[in-house]
Amino acid sequence: MATAPRSPAIIRGVDQALEDVRRGRTGEVPVHLRDAHYPGAKTLGHGQGYLYPHDFEHGVVTQQYLPT
Repeated sequence: MATAPRSPAIIRGVDQALEDVRRGRTGEVPVHLRDAHYPGAKTLGHGQGYLYPHDFEHGVVTQQYLPT
């Protein structure tokens, strides 16, 4: 997030993210967020443990969404 009208923080952050992708540093998608709509996905554990936020009061759940 930029902290001033001409702050380069956003540009630096995007550049760092792009460099991570170029170097293969993307992390693993949490298993509960992986696609579970194809045959065999459930046997791999995909989608298991996912908490649908809209099923909870205030739409908030404590769950890992970012790659690890």
